[in-house]
Amino acid sequence: MNSMRPRREPFTGSELAAALFAMTLLLGGPWARSAAAETMFGVVCTSLLTFDSTDPGTIRRAIQVFPENSRCLGFIDVDPMSGSVYASWYYPCHMLCPPSPYGVVRIDPESGETTEVWSSAADTPYAFAGDFDVDRTTGEVRGGGYPFGYNLHIDVSLGVMIADTAFSPFREVAALAYAPGGEAYVLAWQSGPPYGLDLLRLGGAGGVPPASSGELTMIASIPDIQNPYAVGFDISPAGVAYVSTPPGPTSVSTADSPRAGRKTGEGGPTRQLYRLDLATGAATALGGIPTDGEGAVGIAVAGARDAIAIPALERGGVAALAVLLAAAGAWLLAHRRTT
Repeated sequence: MNSMRPRREPFTGSELAAALFAMTLLLGGPWARSAAAETMFGVVCTSLLTFDSTDPGTIRRAIQVFPENSRCLGFIDVDPMSGSVYASWYYPCHMLCPPSPYGVVRIDPESGETTEVWSSAADTPYAFAGDFDVDRTTGEVRGGGYPFGYNLHIDVSLGVMIADTAFSPFREVAALAYAPGGEAYVLAWQSGPPYGLDLLRLGGAGGVPPASSGELTMIASIPDIQNPYAVGFDISPAGVAYVSTPPGPTSVSTADSPRAGRKTGEGGPTRQLYRLDLATGAATALGGIPTDGEGAVGIAVAGARDAIAIPALERGGVAALAVLLAAAGAWLLAHRRTT
């Protein structure tokens, strides 16, 4: 005898909605972003370091880029299109050794091989003053300049550094990074006590107007990172921002310049890594990066470790992904009702 059992629909509307909602949160939810281990790069003078954002105290790999006692790596960023690392270099003088040439190279993170991108000339009137970033749209390498106030970028195809519209209002920019959505953010030194950092947007939301406009909009002060001499700054493809600070203590000067008389933390064993909230300026300490007190504080984020890239999320399109999932669910529901 055949027993007749009631036929159950593959899923109900509420079950489908819950599944789609959960999928969206898992792919793009804020806790998913903050908890994922992301591959990061740092530098120790002649070497490129690789570590995880969730365990910065463990160096996964160190590749020597320059011979010892030659050039030092400074600030760095990852080209999101090619995966190569851009890095500034300088000669390891304890004081400026005029003329003080410097430049930018492209590094293969697997082999350590370098390609010269740009180098200064004797009459170059400006230089990057801090951590720079690669514009995901144009491929330009952009950063705040020295003398302070300059808004600079390197045209990689031409190998030239160009000064765009100066920062307005005037700020001494310590570091710059692009978010996946196209907007640029900068960290700027405060001109008075407590001589900490401010977080500002450069250009408009979504990159309109672009960073080349020089327009700065104040977002928040960063109370948890006080008195840095120099900082590393980058934003991951998932939209998570990171800041690194020099090893050892820093000291505050009462001079007009917030960096006059400060120590760079010589002799300290680690740099500190923080996760930065781009909406509030709140910083969460993630741990120290062991560097033996050497090198600059430049950092770069390659992205989630061993993750499959999802273009919608790479461009900050979580909302678009949710719409697509909802549309697919609606189609499935309508199709089920007609069959």
